[in-house]
Amino acid sequence: MSAQPKKKGPAKFLPEIQPNYIACLNCNFGWHHPRDLEELQRAWEMGLGYQEIAKVLKRPEIEVVIYIMDQWEKGNLPERPGGIYGRRRRG
Repeated sequence: MSAQPKKKGPAKFLPEIQPNYIACLNCNFGWHHPRDLEELQRAWEMGLGYQEIAKVLKRPEIEVVIYIMDQWEKGNLPERPGGIYGRRRRG
């Protein structure tokens, strides 16, 4: 009979290094696909910056920035001049 390897449980933090702050708990990162993605892509292609896109989507800027990062990483938003700032890139 061979010994079975012990199953690992969830990672446990040592008390002295356990996180004591979780960022963005007040944010809503839920989106309605495909409607919101299509709006984001349209605004992105028009060259709007994240601040203007937030107004179009009627969402806080922080939620839109995270959504842009997520969709860019997935390949749903192309590279563009000005990046997240759009045509009105800050200097």
